[in-house]
Amino acid sequence: MKLKRIGGIFLVAVMLLLALSACTGSGEEEEEDTTESVQPTIVSVEDVASYTIVRGDDADEETIAAASKLYSALARKYGVRMKFDTDYLKKGESVPTGVKEILVGETNRPESVGVRWSDYRIAATEDKIVIGGGNGESVAKGVDWFIANCIGDEGLTVPAVYATAETYPMKNLKLNGIPLKDYAVAKIQGDDDDTLRTWLGENVGILNVSEHEIRLVADETLLIAQFSAKMKDGNLILSVSPKQTDFSYVIERFVKLVESTVKAGNNAVVPFGTKSLPLGKQYKQATTEDLNNLRQETEDHIVEILNTPNMSIPGGATVYYVSNDGSDSNNGTSPSKPWKTIAKVNSASLPRNCYVCFKRGDTWRGEYLSAQPGVTYTAYGTGAKPIICGSPFDGAKSEYWEQTDTKNVWKWVGPEFPDGNVGAMVFNGGESYAVKTSIRVEKSGNSFSYFSLTTNDPFDGLYRNLYKDLYFYHDISFTVLMKDDTEYTHNGTGNLYLYSTSNPGSRFHSIEFNVGKKNLIDVRTTNDVTVDNVTIDNLCLRYSGTNGVGANGNTTPVKNLRVQNCEFAWIGGCTQVSHLGRNWQTRFGNAVSIYGACDGYYCENNYVHQVYDSGFSVQANFYNVSLTIRVNLYMKNVQYRNNVIEYCEMPIENWASDIQEDNPSRYEHVLIEGNQIWYAGYGLCESRPIIDRNWSAAIKARCSATGNRAYDYKIKNNVIALWKIRAVQCTSNLFNPEDGSDSVADFSGNIYVGTYGKKFGQVEVVTGENRDRVDADFDFDVAEYMTEHEDTDRGAYLRGHSDGTDQFWIAP
Repeated sequence: MKLKRIGGIFLVAVMLLLALSACTGSGEEEEEDTTESVQPTIVSVEDVASYTIVRGDDADEETIAAASKLYSALARKYGVRMKFDTDYLKKGESVPTGVKEILVGETNRPESVGVRWSDYRIAATEDKIVIGGGNGESVAKGVDWFIANCIGDEGLTVPAVYATAETYPMKNLKLNGIPLKDYAVAKIQGDDDDTLRTWLGENVGILNVSEHEIRLVADETLLIAQFSAKMKDGNLILSVSPKQTDFSYVIERFVKLVESTVKAGNNAVVPFGTKSLPLGKQYKQATTEDLNNLRQETEDHIVEILNTPNMSIPGGATVYYVSNDGSDSNNGTSPSKPWKTIAKVNSASLPRNCYVCFKRGDTWRGEYLSAQPGVTYTAYGTGAKPIICGSPFDGAKSEYWEQTDTKNVWKWVGPEFPDGNVGAMVFNGGESYAVKTSIRVEKSGNSFSYFSLTTNDPFDGLYRNLYKDLYFYHDISFTVLMKDDTEYTHNGTGNLYLYSTSNPGSRFHSIEFNVGKKNLIDVRTTNDVTVDNVTIDNLCLRYSGTNGVGANGNTTPVKNLRVQNCEFAWIGGCTQVSHLGRNWQTRFGNAVSIYGACDGYYCENNYVHQVYDSGFSVQANFYNVSLTIRVNLYMKNVQYRNNVIEYCEMPIENWASDIQEDNPSRYEHVLIEGNQIWYAGYGLCESRPIIDRNWSAAIKARCSATGNRAYDYKIKNNVIALWKIRAVQCTSNLFNPEDGSDSVADFSGNIYVGTYGKKFGQVEVVTGENRDRVDADFDFDVAEYMTEHEDTDRGAYLRGHSDGTDQFWIAP
């Protein structure tokens, strides 16, 4: 090694002290040249290539750029190709003897640490050249100084020590008897430690590495709204609850503590112990008991709904009775002479204002009801609500299943399924369910391949690719539209396959199927005949592959549809249409749904659970509805009140998409009140395709802000608890012509119970050009988000609509 040295370690240390003491107190950076007192290290041109440039593994962008700049400068000057590496040592490990390195920024080598925030230091030892700095900007300055002063024609001339020092405004503070400037901020994942390190660096001049540290730590003993600052083993521990997503609150409070210490003329920083955020009355740190009590209120309401008494029928009304013990040859006008089948009910010409009463405790399996204008469908007798069951048969018979040539994959050999479309399978009355594997088609040249939409795995072997317990595949025919706008048709066998560790018919005591493309109760306007003033009361609707109650207002509005005191369970999952401009099959299914216009839509006191798509929905895509109603697509007088809705992808959905500014279509007089909404996004809806799993919201409008015009829209006094993706999605860019009011709902008196840091959702009037969806987090800023504010970064004016009475509970 061609290296000349005069002096020793002692002189290096002395000159470093001289350099530091020569700095002024003005706050201006002063550079001290130490080369006159200690002879520099000389590295010949031939020897430069034997050095390796080393930076830290977790170096910031400025340090990385500075190291690259140094490499380029040496390469240009000397025409050498040096090694360039990141730090490969763990802290405490020793460097092999004789390894020559240029250390840029902080590394695990002891020679590169000990520089304060705004300072940089150039130094040389036996086999190390050090360009250190307290942060990336300082390192960059050090590299610039090195390039300007140390790279010469004869080689490198490196001073034993050259250092700068800054005067820091709070340099005299002490913490636990130790100068605060002699602490370092321990590194964690995320940006919080950088925030604290930067502030302390600029004001105190802390070190990058020290035996005394300020550590950001999650403390299991703290509630979410609590934070603490305590000394432990010579270190300052700043703590938050592990359920907290960031350390911003405890950092902010510690910074205020340091500032107040200086303002008071003191120099000793005293940690404040455990504190709680001064939350407004809208926030509550809920306990397990709080959550249990709230859930018990919901359970009590469910019991009330399931035991709703029979409705009072006015004297003189025409009444028809239907019972499993009846006969279609009866006149049906008395409980002793009831009809037997729903087919009889559908074929009868029912007068307006009449009542059709189904016997409690009875079940109509595989039958579908077509509602007639002005008719009320309700219950009579005692016991459980009468059940309209879409599942055509119970599949829990061993002879219905046959083992295939693939282990644990069973083929259905039982009765044929109506409509040939199974959307879901439910075991033991809801103890578990099967996950449907539908497929995505990809085209490469003239060849096609299949992928599972559920797992995204290749699915070329059809049933042979089933490998998860209780996953199933129904090989139905379908057509999809490829990316090149060509259609591809799959001609299915109609076979149903289920992965099960044993014969499903023996493994379960009941297997029900969500099948078909029919609504269990159909309220459809056809041939300009309005099926209006229909009431569905006290019925239980289960196992529909499509909708429980489905209404269509594409030609004329659905008028005065009432659904009350009913139970809906295990609804949806079937394939909707062959193709919608997608190369995969769309699945759907709502408890109660109106597609198109309506005037009077009332859902009250219902229990809705385990629905693939929406609980209650009124929707239409402007571009998919008839041309004749595009200028008059109104959804008027919509009310969802006092329902329990849980385990649905979108418990309440008002979806009016692509309504342009010059189109008057809108929602009018919408009231969502007193509902208890739990577990949105969980349950059967989790079997949705991977591409379709991020839409969920407890109360949802169309995803983008375009459209969704609404007038007199109120969401009040609801409980929305423990959602999976978001609580609300309520956005619009349209205003109402008569008074200029915006189209986002007014919120009041709602209780939101969520996990801190999860998405809360979107409640926004978007008037700027940037209409991207941006979810607000469920944190201690969400109450402010719900009131008036502006987001200039997005070029949008956002106006929240809470009157300040909403409550935000942080789940334990």
